[in-house]
Amino acid sequence: MTIETELKKISKSLSLINDSQTFNKISSTNLENIDDILNNYLPLHLKWIEKGNSWIIESLSENHQLDRQAFSQLLVGVRNLYLDLEELNDLFIEVSKELDDN
Repeated sequence: MTIETELKKISKSLSLINDSQTFNKISSTNLENIDDILNNYLPLHLKWIEKGNSWIIESLSENHQLDRQAFSQLLVGVRNLYLDLEELNDLFIEVSKELDDN
């Protein structure tokens, strides 16, 4: 199980929930935003983290020094992942409210 696999499952589950609901529809804007974050942004940030980590290991193995660019790549990936997870959390709260209101 990887985070990417679980993210795809979440996206699919939300679509299924929406398809099965007659009255409690989730707004298409929220669904599109959630889908965009899950399928486009989060995987991109994970790749940045993976690349930065790989560069760090390589630089430490070869030069016994931490490469600043590699660490920066890792840091940016983690920071962007955090920000998008925070946005995703806000969207899930909105969806929850939508379902509660109906």
